[in-house]
Amino acid sequence: MKEKAIAAYGVLDYIGRDLVVASEAFRHFQSPEIRTSLSQHSPAYLNRLCLNHIFIALSRWQEFYKKFAHDIPDPERSSAKKLNADLDRRDLRTFRNEFLAHIWCKRHNRPLTDSEISDTAHKVADGDFSRFVNWIHDYHAPEEVETVVRIIERLRDSFFDVYNLTGQEISPEIFEVDA
Repeated sequence: MKEKAIAAYGVLDYIGRDLVVASEAFRHFQSPEIRTSLSQHSPAYLNRLCLNHIFIALSRWQEFYKKFAHDIPDPERSSAKKLNADLDRRDLRTFRNEFLAHIWCKRHNRPLTDSEISDTAHKVADGDFSRFVNWIHDYHAPEEVETVVRIIERLRDSFFDVYNLTGQEISPEIFEVDA
């Protein structure tokens, strides 16, 4: 089970860090100094880039939950289950399977329209992208506010504690810059 706990820790760390970076990038691109220095359509494309990265990371969370649900330590099991149910309610799986990495609408046998993709993305975000990004990650939120990143970090840390992992066992080597 220790190998599985090490793998779970690594996956959760990867997902959590991706969510932090994508959320911070989204906020960065909202700043007036950045927006005024970009071409007319660039802000929308940068938003899409950041949001798509968040959607992919959340899809990875759902895959993690499917594979590791029975191994989640008790203290975090209910918050993990609740997060997964919330993403199901938002229809993230449908967005991933039909829109996120696709151009073709199988149901209508034609290319997807921008409005179809945008409308479905808005559904995943409960209609407000900025509020959605704050739900994902907000450094400035009070400690009692339950963000997705806080849930994932607590879960990651519970794998570390419950399975007595060591720093050497969980040391990340992925995507390090070549020397």
